[in-house]
Amino acid sequence: MALVDFVIAGAHKCATTTLHDLLDCHSRIAMSRPKEPHYFARTHLQSRLHTGVWDRDGYSSIWDPAGRNSVRGESSVLYLPYAEEVTERFLSELDEPPRVIVSLRDPVARAFSAYVDVKLKNPAEHAPTFDEAVHREMERGPWRLDGEGSPTLRHLALGAYADGLETLQRRLGADRVRVILMEQIVRSP
Repeated sequence: MALVDFVIAGAHKCATTTLHDLLDCHSRIAMSRPKEPHYFARTHLQSRLHTGVWDRDGYSSIWDPAGRNSVRGESSVLYLPYAEEVTERFLSELDEPPRVIVSLRDPVARAFSAYVDVKLKNPAEHAPTFDEAVHREMERGPWRLDGEGSPTLRHLALGAYADGLETLQRRLGADRVRVILMEQIVRSP
């Protein structure tokens, strides 16, 4: 049995939770609990996130044992921006790399949605307005994901999909990567 058969690799605020939950309702699909283990991006994320699964034994235990004959899936929205590390780990740690689903939406709408979400949930988001958050990010370098704190505070950078998508397709093969738009999920779950 494969450790994981498919992953939903993002992007952040693009209906990945909805997709994860819909797939979890299927009788032959076992979705991970927790939703976002971020295991394959651990070098970049372990010191920056307050939750995650960072060791192989922990990762292999995130599926319900009762679903052992099911197709295994997991969702980690930060796999897309860290696609270089993620694909390297897929290829070196797994017998066969998983298939990848990438859910995308308009990057501006995604950035605003991310700001609103993070503002509600993360006290580290100090910008009182979206404009100020964008200004802060422009000063820092709008496409930088490095630094301290959660990458989800990088509202613009997480909408730069092209590099991650290209890396996934080049390293895993375009036939293993499926791109869907958030609007498709919402319109026809």
